[in-house]
Amino acid sequence: ELKTDLAMLDNKIDTGLASLDAKIDNGLTSLDVKIDTGLNNVTQKLTIRLGGIVVGGIALLEILNRIFPVVPAP
Repeated sequence: ELKTDLAMLDNKIDTGLASLDAKIDNGLTSLDVKIDTGLNNVTQKLTIRLGGIVVGGIALLEILNRIFPVVPAP
């Protein structure tokens, strides 16, 4: 009877550990998706800002060129 009880307990422990392992895997997968989504959002925002900086820099150079035109050397 003791062997049967130990076998049942071992079975319950194995089932519980398998369930816990599945929950952890699901949680990690969910976390991975959230991290990827967040990184994609940050990357997109940084790309847009960098594009804005480049366009602003080019516009500033054009304005400065119109104010202070470059005279070619003779």
